[in-house]
Parts: sequence; C-alpha cells; structure tokens
Amino acid sequence: MLDPSNSPSPFHLNPSNSPPSQTSSHPLFPNVDLPPLHPPNHLSIGDLCISLQSADTPMVTTPYFMAVGCIVALKLHTKNLVLRVLERACPAKAPWSIEELDKLERNMFRFIFQSKEDRRRAVEHGPWVVNKDLLFVKEWDPNIPLKDISFITASMWVQIHGIPPAFLSKENIWKVGEKAGSILNLEFNEHTRWKPFVRALLDVDVNRPLYPGFYLPMQSRHSIWIQIKYERVQDLCFRCGRLGHDHEVCSEIEDTIVVALDGSATQLFGPWMRSDLKARDCFHGAWLKKE
Repeated sequence: MLDPSNSPSPFHLNPSNSPPSQTSSHPLFPNVDLPPLHPPNHLSIGDLCISLQSADTPMVTTPYFMAVGCIVALKLHTKNLVLRVLERACPAKAPWSIEELDKLERNMFRFIFQSKEDRRRAVEHGPWVVNKDLLFVKEWDPNIPLKDISFITASMWVQIHGIPPAFLSKENIWKVGEKAGSILNLEFNEHTRWKPFVRALLDVDVNRPLYPGFYLPMQSRHSIWIQIKYERVQDLCFRCGRLGHDHEVCSEIEDTIVVALDGSATQLFGPWMRSDLKARDCFHGAWLKKE
C-alpha cells in the first residue's frame, strides 16, 4: 500500500522537512521572481502554468466567421425569435445559423456566418430590436475565449438635441459624448451645425442608467436643457433609466427626479430618451431661468 506522505505532489510541493528553494524565474514569466514554496501548501505562478501552442487546425483556420450576441433583458428570448428578427432586419447573402450558448449564459447566442460581410453587417448595423429588447452582436476571434467577450458595454447611436449652432463643434460634441460613453464615431460637419441634432456612435455601459442630458449655461443668464436620445431603444425603464425592463418590474421604489433651475421638479427618464418618439425632452424644451 502506498504511503501518501511519500507520494509526490502533482504540483511538486517541497516536503515540509526540506528547505525552501531559492527565488527563481519561470520561462513564461522571465521578468517575474517566483517566491519559494513556503509553507509547503502554497503554489507559485510557475507551478500553475501550462504552456500551450496555437493549434494549426480547422478550428483556427475555419472558413466560418463567428460572432456572439447578447440580449439585454430580464425576460428570456429564444434563438428562433432572434433568427426571425435578423433574417428580416439584416438579410444575409449566404446561409448562416444560430445556436444558444450554455443555459447559464442568459440570452446569449453564437452566430455562425459563411460570409465575412454578413457578420460585419450584423455587428456594425446593430443593435437589433428583439421583442422590444436590444440584441448586441460582437465578433468572436477564435484566439479569444468566450468569457473574455464582454457585453458590459455595447455600441449605440445617440442623438444630441438642442445645442445652439454657435456651440456646435467637434470638441464640444466629443465632450458631451464622453459623458454618455466612449465615442466610436461622430457625424459632424459644417452642414450638421444647422440640423436639429448631432449623431454619435458610443460605447455605452448597458448596466448603468443611460445618460439623459444636461444643462447648458448661457451668458444671457439662462440655461437650456440638452436632451440625449437613443436610437432603437424601446424597453427602457422610465424609473431608473436602465435597459431591459420597464418600471413595473424595476427594483427602484421611486422615479428619478431632476429639479429645474426654477425649483420645479420633473421625471428625468422618460419617452423623450427614445429617438422614435415625439416627446421633445423632460422640460418640454422650455428655457429655464437661473435664480
């Protein structure tokens, strides 16, 4: 019968009666000094490393183009519904398929495209509306594990309404956009200055309340409210300002309120944040006097 005390550890731990080894380095971490294994049940970085080489297999050189999609919603959606939506909203040039990921990954899907162009359109022309919720699609590089594809942030087109032409510049629009997210693209030129709004593509944190707008102070001692509207957004909670649910199932007890400069109060999040609705803004476009 084997004596467990004499059996070597799979991690090559130093026996308790052996002196600790000297500090050394590991081939994968040449600039990191690895401390000795002391006490004996502690593992170093080197003990837990396995060096792997990229496999030259059809999985890496696949003729297919992969993408991952996530629907930001509390309710569950089926792959058949997603399939019907994309076939109608984003017709593909070549056949493609969709698979549900592990059940633990709620509302996450794997897309298998035969055309790189079809994948590009699915990624860049989104988000897609699936039963009032937003589906975000991102490319899946075969060298990246699924867990590293994050949907904490996703790209969305926003409209910035109400900035006077004299204040419209790339620098100012960039400053506004950075409040709502990270700017990926900006539609602005001299002709844009005289349009009702400016569009920007932002990388937005979808787990936080959407940025609703801001006051723009004016030298005439008046301030105006600049409204941010979000394209394709439908299932937006008017209580907390987050995507994926409405006020009836919101965990917040009270609506989010903004106080105007004249002391009146109004609901901050509302239909005025959706670009497809006619509501102008939370203050109905009124000029607000400073006190």
